[in-house]
Amino acid sequence: MLWIILPAYNEEKNLKNLLPELGAFLDGKIDDYKILIIDDGSVDSTKKLPQYFEEPLPLEIISHEINKGVGEVFKTAFAAVGRAAGEKDFVIVMEADGTSDYTLIPNIIRELQNGNDIVIASRYIKGGAYKNFPLKRHLISLAGNMVLRFLLGNKKIKDYTIFYRGYKASLIKKALARYRERLITSKTFLANTEMLHNFTKLTDRITEIPFIYSYDRKIGKSKMPIIKTLFDYLGFLFVVKLKNK
Repeated sequence: MLWIILPAYNEEKNLKNLLPELGAFLDGKIDDYKILIIDDGSVDSTKKLPQYFEEPLPLEIISHEINKGVGEVFKTAFAAVGRAAGEKDFVIVMEADGTSDYTLIPNIIRELQNGNDIVIASRYIKGGAYKNFPLKRHLISLAGNMVLRFLLGNKKIKDYTIFYRGYKASLIKKALARYRERLITSKTFLANTEMLHNFTKLTDRITEIPFIYSYDRKIGKSKMPIIKTLFDYLGFLFVVKLKNK
């Protein structure tokens, strides 16, 4: 079974476009899948999304009563997968804003079937790129990933910060059993890199596929607080290097 996780905070407009397209694409390609939206205290109508679609989707929405941050979204999502997914299931995390190219899903599944535990949709390998992306954020992402590659040192990973990844459910279960609450400690966007770093301690079966990050499909502004996120990353890298001494 395939689990598709969509973290969402006030993404009603984007999800109204994405979900019918995603369902139409997957039908006939994936026999058994479930879309799991983690609604992080949205104040729009994200909770009411199922009523907008004429064709029913295999969709579940788990809502936080208040906005708790990206880290808590991943905790909720992985806890749900840990309880319900089978050992042979696959999990794909995508952006709810439509910037994750869903046509890559079969490629991600293929790489998981070929023995990889983690598949990263990467902007920083041959064939990957940015499209219509704000220059400031592009430069920050580029510089940030260069620093992460240098300091964390995993030669298989070029893109540490992208949300769009595939995982074997068995790896997530193993990580939850090993780390428990320590798998994700950050509440911010850093959580995405933190959990990847922890996953790499459990497996080296990691690969990347090229991904073009297209910003022109997104409605609305980014939810990422840039300055706070930068300070979170600096603190994270300091602790990691301190532990490795």
